[in-house]
Amino acid sequence: GERPYACDEPGCEYRDTEAGKLARHKRTHSGKRPYTCDEPGCEYRATTVSNPTAHKRTHSGERP
Repeated sequence: GERPYACDEPGCEYRDTEAGKLARHKRTHSGKRPYTCDEPGCEYRATTVSNPTAHKRTHSGERP
């Protein structure tokens, strides 16, 4: 299938069908981790919103 969204990082050949996935991919180059854990004292940061959700279980012991 066609993958119209291409990464503009030199040397990177990543392409995708969705603009949102490209935006997430670009954070691998920039190092940006905008999603954080809200547990006091925890410095965990992630590139996607779902990773902190899974991470929070390490504090609560909750199982999926």
